[in-house]
Amino acid sequence: MEKYKKTLRIRIALFGSVILLNAVLSICQRIMDDRRKIPADVSSIIDFQSGFLMGLAILSLFMLIKYRKLLRDERSLRESYNRETDERMVLIRSKAGMPALLITSIVMIFAGIFGGYYNIIIFYTLLAAGLCQILLGVCLKFYYMHKL
Repeated sequence: MEKYKKTLRIRIALFGSVILLNAVLSICQRIMDDRRKIPADVSSIIDFQSGFLMGLAILSLFMLIKYRKLLRDERSLRESYNRETDERMVLIRSKAGMPALLITSIVMIFAGIFGGYYNIIIFYTLLAAGLCQILLGVCLKFYYMHKL
C-alpha cells in the first residue's frame, strides 16, 4: 500500500506541475496579447490552445483534489487500489491500447496546436486525427467491457 501512496504522491506532483505550467502559459499569452504580438490569422488557434489548456488544468485540479482525499482516507484508498489493479480492467485497457493510444493522441493534439502556427490545415488535420484516436479508444474500451 505504501507503493500506491507513493504513486499517488507522484501523480499529485505531476498534476500540480500541469496547473503551474498552465498558469505560466496563460500569463505569457496575456502579455503577448496585450502587446498585440499575436497575428490575427492564428487567433483561432490561440483561442483553442487557451481553452484546451484551461480544460486540462481544471481536470488536473479535480484529479489532484481526488488523490489528496484518497490519501487521507484509508478505506477509500484501499478501494481505489483494488479498482486500479483489477485484472479484468487491466486486460480491457491493454486490449483497447489505452496507454499508448492516449499518449499518441495527446501528442498529436499538441503537435497540431504548434503546427497550426505554420499552416491551419495541419492544425485541423492533427486535431481531427487525435480526437478520432481518442474516440476509437473509448469505443474499444466499451466493446471489451461488454465482451469480457
